[in-house]
Amino acid sequence: YCLKVLVNFIKTSIAYGIMQIAVLLIMGLISLLFSFNELYLTIIDLEYVLLFAYALPASIYSVTCLDNKPSVFINGLIKYLLLPIELIIYLLIYIYAGKIVLTNVYPVNEIFAIIAAVYMYSFALWTLLYNFKGDNQFFGKLNKILPYLFIPLFLLQFYSLYLRISDCGITPERYFGVMILIFEVVSLFYAYEKNRDKNHQLILVASGMILVSLILPWVNYEHVSYYSQSKIFKKIYTENTKFENLSEDKKEKLVSVYYFLNDNPKYLPDYLSKAEEDKIQEYRYGYSPRKYFNYYYTNSKNMVSVKGYTAFSKESKHIYSSGDREIDASVEKYMKHVLEIAKEDKNRADKYVNENQYIRIKEGVDYYITSLDIESDDSGEITYANIDGYYLYE
Repeated sequence: YCLKVLVNFIKTSIAYGIMQIAVLLIMGLISLLFSFNELYLTIIDLEYVLLFAYALPASIYSVTCLDNKPSVFINGLIKYLLLPIELIIYLLIYIYAGKIVLTNVYPVNEIFAIIAAVYMYSFALWTLLYNFKGDNQFFGKLNKILPYLFIPLFLLQFYSLYLRISDCGITPERYFGVMILIFEVVSLFYAYEKNRDKNHQLILVASGMILVSLILPWVNYEHVSYYSQSKIFKKIYTENTKFENLSEDKKEKLVSVYYFLNDNPKYLPDYLSKAEEDKIQEYRYGYSPRKYFNYYYTNSKNMVSVKGYTAFSKESKHIYSSGDREIDASVEKYMKHVLEIAKEDKNRADKYVNENQYIRIKEGVDYYITSLDIESDDSGEITYANIDGYYLYE
């Protein structure tokens, strides 16, 4: 008896948990799509309704009714809980689509992801309901028309994605959005009753789309995204255009595109000058950020030759970003020369330092380098340096 009661309680808890999650998701969807605030009070009220209308009666039922046929529970869960949740979500999105048509508002950014998630949920449910088509004529007919009911949701997804791509071009996120939409449309074909025995073919479809998206030249997500954003950039910022002459909206869009393309500068137009790039950066940050270059060297030798010298002393020298300089002029000149070489070829800079480790400070005094850490800005000015070595006295 106790074991049967425990099984019933577990089933009740599963159903109750699904109901609670459904309430949170549906109310969250209403809040997002229709901008209703203070829904938390309604959520609390609905939780009380669930507690007294379902949880308590179901707990009593669990103790008194001990029919533990798993199929009865699973069938009821799918047909009388999961299916109504799906229909409620459909209704909410239908209402939201009607709001868009009547008021001509811009769909919220999240609507594409919401419909994609609903589609995954629906496709799984359609597959499960297919097993019950012989149990009840109503469920058999409903299962046939559910894929058709999803078509308007596809159209809303397409409309939302089209608006963003036409306005701001393709990015990796929008590229994969297109791929998801294509996969949904293809898989919808397999959702119809006459094609459900071929569902396994969707694995091949998904594999092919992954191959195209990630690997295939010219049509993979990276190339298409950079190419699309490059076209947007050139459309806004034509040759001989001045950044300061653009409208605020175009400046915002151009800055966004610039920082996307800056990861792969070959897609930036050749006519974009360094001065104009600085203006774009200054618009975003409020100042023109400098680019820094670092060079590090350490001497692999464990011994220092002091032949020809009578004394030596180990000393470190520094240049700080604050402007404090604890370094000899000849050493600073030496470091700037090393930086010029390193910007072209770091290996050549290492070779130069290895061959020129002794720096003449003044008559009778040299400085031998053991390690070197230098940073300069894009103007070539040294902003930080730390140099370790030995003063050698003849």
